[in-house]
Amino acid sequence: DQRIQLDIYTETATPGETGHVHIVEACIHVIESTAHALIEAAKAPLLWGHWAIDLAVFSRNMLPHGGNTGTTSPYELMTGRKYDLTKIKTPFATVFARIDRSDRTNSEGHRSVKSKRFRTGIYVGKAEGDGYIIHFPQQTGTLKTLEKRDLIWDETLNHTATRHIE
Repeated sequence: DQRIQLDIYTETATPGETGHVHIVEACIHVIESTAHALIEAAKAPLLWGHWAIDLAVFSRNMLPHGGNTGTTSPYELMTGRKYDLTKIKTPFATVFARIDRSDRTNSEGHRSVKSKRFRTGIYVGKAEGDGYIIHFPQQTGTLKTLEKRDLIWDETLNHTATRHIE
């Protein structure tokens, strides 16, 4: 059984500091467990573990939880504002990214208005501002940051279903 593991090392604690080390190790364990659960639920390859860790940290920081004063999120404690939870999307969900009219080409590579208007991708992370990081598996290694206005979400399809859409 392969597991996702963070490479974070804590310094050896002095006798009076053991509590802080245990808190850090507990947080690391929560992130690793959450990332592994995301990978399993999406039936995603373990190679996507780094994206799963980023998504686990992002959701942990934006969602409220009982360990904080007044059940607030770490984001709210830092900024004084609640995070817009509608921006949190299903990890590894299918995304249809709009292709600009000027970039559309037909099967022969000629520009055509009748060519595909959308490209299928997979949501793998949140970018700065209103952007999302999208992986396009049909274009090997292609990652793009796209604004939310350019995307149509289907959070019912995971990445394995996406392969059959193309």
